[in-house]
Amino acid sequence: MPDDFNKRNPKLHSGSIKPQPAKRKRKLTPQEIALRYLVPKQTIADRYSVSPRTVEFWVRKRRIPCFKVGRELLFNIADTDKAVERFKRTAART
Repeated sequence: MPDDFNKRNPKLHSGSIKPQPAKRKRKLTPQEIALRYLVPKQTIADRYSVSPRTVEFWVRKRRIPCFKVGRELLFNIADTDKAVERFKRTAART
């Protein structure tokens, strides 16, 4: 680097810019981890208290979104929660 470069840019002199401390990443909560990653069909079945066969039926009817990786169906929990909310029923009044 030429010497005149530092003269034109005084901020670039060595020692004039203080090094910034490294930012620490905060630890993710289990909910954040679950919402960020894809989970298998059995996890979705356990989450909604249904059988894996019911989850397959929902996928076939396109009620919940999924990704197919090889033979396995993978789900994003946040997307699945939104989809399940759409076809949720309210209790009937008596």
